[in-house]
Amino acid sequence: MNNQGTQKLSVCMAIFNGEKFLDYQLRSIINNLTNNISLEVIIVDDKSTDRSVSICETYRKKLNYLKIKLIKNKYNLGSVSSFEKAIFASKSNIIMLCDQDDFWVKGRIDSMLNILSFNKNIDLLIGNFKIVDYKTLEDYDDEFQIKPEIADLKKLTLRDFIFRKYPFFGCCMAFRSEILDKVLPFPKWIDAHDRWIAINSITNDSAYFYNKIVTIRGSHQNNQTNNNRKFSKRLKSFCKKISMVLLIMFRKIFLFKIRVI
Repeated sequence: MNNQGTQKLSVCMAIFNGEKFLDYQLRSIINNLTNNISLEVIIVDDKSTDRSVSICETYRKKLNYLKIKLIKNKYNLGSVSSFEKAIFASKSNIIMLCDQDDFWVKGRIDSMLNILSFNKNIDLLIGNFKIVDYKTLEDYDDEFQIKPEIADLKKLTLRDFIFRKYPFFGCCMAFRSEILDKVLPFPKWIDAHDRWIAINSITNDSAYFYNKIVTIRGSHQNNQTNNNRKFSKRLKSFCKKISMVLLIMFRKIFLFKIRVI
């Protein structure tokens, strides 16, 4: 990393019955660390019934040099509310979201922090991803690695959000804590916290796409963003996406009128 000083980073993670994937995901995060990164990992367990909590507790005890905070939901709240709770608990100026069933490419943290450090106009940075069978995740341990180079960035627009297939997934995101005043709390009706974060940044002209694979996604039948969802569910999700856009636009118009008055 080229900039001076220590970078503070919060990794916010929501888990539910993820014992098959957690060890590999947590190791991929730890293997991304460099000496100039101060990391806190905030894990919200959504009432798991498997060994997920035990695995996280083991990491917390074993890696006492890391700040690992484990929050246990009393009831199953769902991924949106669990991520909301994790983000509320974060204390760093840069936040990355983490799913339990992915793998972070080597160099991901360093490269994304570097881009945000040298581009103050960017509040949200979204990297690319690759989907593989979760059983083969370990095969990609050394296949992908982000090396220092000039970043290929594209400013994201409202049209991109509605029509283009950019990866508006939390597991690909890094964003500044300054946007949280607009983002939190999440509206109760949304079904995708990552889309909500994205649209708030896009309408503020501060969201960019980073065309590098930063996450390997493990595909399995329980994926939240499974493309095999029924058409009715996809349609409902699209309608909620449009509702997000309309809400943000109305809010901008309202705030503009207040400033004028």
